Amino acid sequence: MAGPGSGNRPAIERRRPYRPARSCYEQCRQVLLSCFNLYHLSCLLIAVFFIVYFLILYFLTIKLDLPRPIHRKPVSYLPYPTRVVFRVLAT
Repeated sequence: MAGPGSGNRPAIERRRPYRPARSCYEQCRQVLLSCFNLYHLSCLLIAVFFIVYFLILYFLTIKLDLPRPIHRKPVSYLPYPTRVVFRVLAT
């Protein structure tokens, strides 16, 4: 039995140290870090980038009504807005 002079504390008094509850952001971050490693996140980021890129090109083509070129040889298999972007980047 735990008396007043003994070093043992009764089970009721033995408690964990107080830890404040983690915020929702911390919990979500922990779950994401445990589910996805860096490889998955980088693949996801590249996929999202290309999806957004082609969506922007698609809507730019509709809004600006870019003229479609008459295909002469050689026929390029890239979409026309992508060729425009590459042409601008190459200059």
